Amino acid sequence: VRSLGETPIGRAGHRDPALYGELAGLLREGRWPSVSLLPGQRIPDHVAVVLTSPSEAPSIAHARVLSVTSEVDRPSLGAAIEQAFDDPDPAGELIVGIDPGPRPGYAIFAGVHCLGTGSLESPESTGPFAADLDRRFPSRPVRFRVGAGDPPCRNRIVNSLLAPPRRVELVDEAGTTPRGRRRPRDPTAARSIAHHTGVAVRERL
Repeated sequence: VRSLGETPIGRAGHRDPALYGELAGLLREGRWPSVSLLPGQRIPDHVAVVLTSPSEAPSIAHARVLSVTSEVDRPSLGAAIEQAFDDPDPAGELIVGIDPGPRPGYAIFAGVHCLGTGSLESPESTGPFAADLDRRFPSRPVRFRVGAGDPPCRNRIVNSLLAPPRRVELVDEAGTTPRGRRRPRDPTAARSIAHHTGVAVRERL
């Protein structure tokens, strides 16, 4: 549960209108309270995380500063924001469940806390998605658990994740897909997949 005083800040957008607009949209979608500060303005003590451009990041005195480029990595950035709010073990392993399909669902967990869910554009999108997580969480090991169903899409996902090699497991999907529901069914299934230990995969399929 977030304290009412914690506020992520979109800061760099004052110098980059495109980035400001992208961050504003991301924060609205995530329902994160936010304030904008002018360069040089004092950062309130209750702020949980600062979002800014790579050029401004080194000059900001704050415990949690997230550098954001114009090509915003929404899934991994959203997970990093959630981590800033509530993660008792910031060095612990991240578990990422992936429900295979033409638009794979994903769910990112730090312990029991879900840092984000959503859908990717294609099975091959899991590679860049994994690379973004590696960049956002350089000190945390990341384990990917991929549902074993839909072999064609599953294999494309696993092969994307294993280049370069990563910790990947195949999980039996029995009982993970919710019945009688429309989208977002895939992210919901991904949450279940993340909670099941699978069989390690070390070679491309």
